[in-house]
Amino acid sequence: MVFNGSMRALKTTLDRTRKRLAINLQNSRLLRIHFNTFRHWKATTLYHQTKDPYYVQHFLGHKSIKSTEIYINIEHTLFETGADEQFTVRMTEKPEEIKEYLEAGFEPVCKQDNLIFLRKRK
Repeated sequence: MVFNGSMRALKTTLDRTRKRLAINLQNSRLLRIHFNTFRHWKATTLYHQTKDPYYVQHFLGHKSIKSTEIYINIEHTLFETGADEQFTVRMTEKPEEIKEYLEAGFEPVCKQDNLIFLRKRK
């Protein structure tokens, strides 16, 4: 068993944690995370590691391979980058520049020291 305790208590804990993180990180998308989100992510990463749809089907308990195909499509979208995929990259530590980059369609990639790294597809 992955989780110990009653489902009601676990759901309450997840809800509270989600709300707290969404407020602290100012990211309302965190409110869309549910227990099934973890199942979907596990299935997608499991397919990425094994490339075996039948193993994933068995792992999830699906009766039909059709139900498992969605994870294959998600995996292709998330992990396969085309050779022609190129990005424009910017880095800054100034809040006003970060705002300008975000408004121009850049997405934050990571933060190191005081620098924020952003990228946008060419």
